[in-house]
Amino acid sequence: MLKDELLRAGYRIYLRDARRHGERAIPDARLGALAKRAHQGEPAPYMTMIADTVRDAHALLAAVLAKGNPPRVLIAGYSTGAQVGLPRRRRG
Repeated sequence: MLKDELLRAGYRIYLRDARRHGERAIPDARLGALAKRAHQGEPAPYMTMIADTVRDAHALLAAVLAKGNPPRVLIAGYSTGAQVGLPRRRRG
């Protein structure tokens, strides 16, 4: 299992759900409903969910780094998690 391999390689693992996923899902505002609304011309709720999820990830990473710089950091995700894990381009 990937988790076991990463632990053996010395990584600490933090698992988290994105906003509107898992236990934090709200029936009328689940990801699928937000995506459907975005495709119908109302993208703001979906974009807010992504932005809030990214803020959550930044807060977690800041808390981890505040304990001292780890030798390696790997951010991985699937679907929405992959969007969150992508490096963001700085606007110049």
